[in-house]
Amino acid sequence: MFLARTPLHSLLRWGHRKLDRYIDLAENWNNGDETLNGEAFLIRSVAAHLSVVLDIGANVGNWSAALIEQNPKCRVFAFEPSPATHATLKKRAEGRAQWRVFQAGMGDQEGVLSFCDYGDNSVLSSFVSREASIGLQPQRRLEAPVTTVDAFLAREKLDLVDFVKIDTEGYEMKVLRGMKQALKSHRIGLIQFEYGGTWLDAGETLSKANDWFKDHHYQLFRLYPDHVSPVEYDCRKHECFKYSNFLAARSSSILSDWGVPVR
Repeated sequence: MFLARTPLHSLLRWGHRKLDRYIDLAENWNNGDETLNGEAFLIRSVAAHLSVVLDIGANVGNWSAALIEQNPKCRVFAFEPSPATHATLKKRAEGRAQWRVFQAGMGDQEGVLSFCDYGDNSVLSSFVSREASIGLQPQRRLEAPVTTVDAFLAREKLDLVDFVKIDTEGYEMKVLRGMKQALKSHRIGLIQFEYGGTWLDAGETLSKANDWFKDHHYQLFRLYPDHVSPVEYDCRKHECFKYSNFLAARSSSILSDWGVPVR
């Protein structure tokens, strides 16, 4: 209590913030640089083994383009609900028959939903509103079509999907619930999904994701810059709502077969 009344208090607070940032970097939390947080590493590791991929929340297609650059034969199905952002994505995919793009979102049921669009090519656009938590107001709200992974796989007659990447700004659990049948039959090899503060807005938790994958006999891992690490879920450690990428695997043998270090 005495220190709180002295100039040393401000110094200690400054040091605490610096230490928090160091720990986040060391533990790979709140690192949005895909070249450093493990996303680019994962693409390089698995690209050669992928034949069919879903990119859900594709934005302007950076992730898809990086994958296709590594493996030009891979078939990529990319989904982006924002009309303006989809137009950018579509133009980028022109002339590449293996890269198909869809102006639609993915969720837990088919239909039409209100979409918060934060501007052309914005990475913040989502079916989840952030107004209540951080006061972020969309540039426009629009009605966007939504399908499910299960419905899409049935329509396209896709029996197996090697990799699903989900970056939907808080809507990740809805997407995961929409692939229930595919998970139940183990038709998907690996699933990469984002976790972070947007999950608070969506009313979701990593605990729900952990239980969901356990129920379907998938193993959960966290992505690091040069490896993945098995998750033994602990709410005190993992339920921090800090940005990070997680990976669910049909079996750990996929990771070893595809050359992804696990430790």
